Amino acid sequence: MNTAERTLVRPEVQRLVDIYKEMGTQVTLYLWERLVLNSYERFILYPCLDDEALLTVCELCNANIFSGGAFPATYNEVVEEVLFPLLIQRLKDKR
Repeated sequence: MNTAERTLVRPEVQRLVDIYKEMGTQVTLYLWERLVLNSYERFILYPCLDDEALLTVCELCNANIFSGGAFPATYNEVVEEVLFPLLIQRLKDKR
């Protein structure tokens, strides 16, 4: 994230990220669902999510990926249409 984009992150959200990183703890799904964040704030908080929150975010993103329906021809398409959904399902099965 460049300096201009960092200005779009509210100071209180940056402090939250700093606290979680310093303490070595993670943002829970309970807290994540209650935060009102812009895209840049979500971006810097992703590494701070615990496993449950990260899996939930991945499921939401996966549900909103458009699939062309054809055989995946690029690495991006394979990740989006095959590997990412498979990884999500395996992680869910292990819960």
